[in-house]
Amino acid sequence: MRLRRAVPAGLLVAVILSAPASASALERAPVGYTWCGYRDFVTNEWSRNVTPDGAFMVAYARGMTCAAAIRNARRVTFARGGPRRPGYRCLTMRSAHEFLDYRCTARSGKRRAFRVRTGA
Repeated sequence: MRLRRAVPAGLLVAVILSAPASASALERAPVGYTWCGYRDFVTNEWSRNVTPDGAFMVAYARGMTCAAAIRNARRVTFARGGPRRPGYRCLTMRSAHEFLDYRCTARSGKRRAFRVRTGA
């Protein structure tokens, strides 16, 4: 009887921890990255002033400017399953129901990378 209660409780904790809890959690950049802002889906512009309501897309930069990271994030395609960007090697870091966190690093050997988190 106790085991039946423990499994759903553990599953609930895993689901809660799999996605960011609030806008402030999204503003905390991963270690080594700079937070570049949110994409406002109403105006289709990137902003640091707007906190996302519902669907969101957040960009982070390492070794490049935020403008370059946002430009690269806009050009990512999802052909054949995962994220793809010419000149970059993209890797899905975490994914859950309506949440995706991926990182793309430059193939040139330079320490340039951008990271994007999307969800709803």
